[in-house]
Amino acid sequence: MEVEESPSSSIDPNNWPGRWNHLQKLLVRGGPLAHLDFEPGPEVLNFILENAKVLVIGAGGLGCELLKDLALSGFRNIDVIDMDTIDISNFNRQFLFRRKDIGKPKATVAAEFVNQRIAGCCCTPYPLKIILIFAHPFFNLLRGNGNQRLTVHSKPIRSSY
Repeated sequence: MEVEESPSSSIDPNNWPGRWNHLQKLLVRGGPLAHLDFEPGPEVLNFILENAKVLVIGAGGLGCELLKDLALSGFRNIDVIDMDTIDISNFNRQFLFRRKDIGKPKATVAAEFVNQRIAGCCCTPYPLKIILIFAHPFFNLLRGNGNQRLTVHSKPIRSSY
C-alpha cells in the first residue's frame, strides 16, 4: 500500500508560498518615494534572497534588532561581528539572549538564534575585535565591489566578497 504525499510535505520550508509577498509589494513596483535610479522588478527580490551579503557590526541593542529585521526581510547571507560577551545587564534591550547565554560571545549566540528561528538564513558569527583598514574601500565593499579586505586581529577573514 502506497502512502500519498500530503501537499504540505512537498512545500519547501525555506520558501513557502506567500513568504515574500510583503517584499514583492515593495520591490516590484515604483513609488513616489522611491529613488530615481530604482528599477523595480523581480530581479531585486532575487538579489536579496540569493546574492546579497550583509555585515552587521555589533550584536548589542541595535545589532540584535537589525539581525532580526534583515533575516525576516529575506537577507539570507548575514555576517555578524562582536567581540563582547553576554552580561545580565543586556537582557532588557537585547532580546536574542537568555540567562543560559551569560558569558558566551554575543556574535555566536545571536547568529545561532537567528539561524534556528529564520528558515533558510545563514548567519555567520565572528566573535572577534574588528579593525577596519581603509574605511573608504570598506564602504565600496558594502556597495558590492570586491577585492577589499576585512581585517580582524590583523588577519584577513575574507579576501573578497
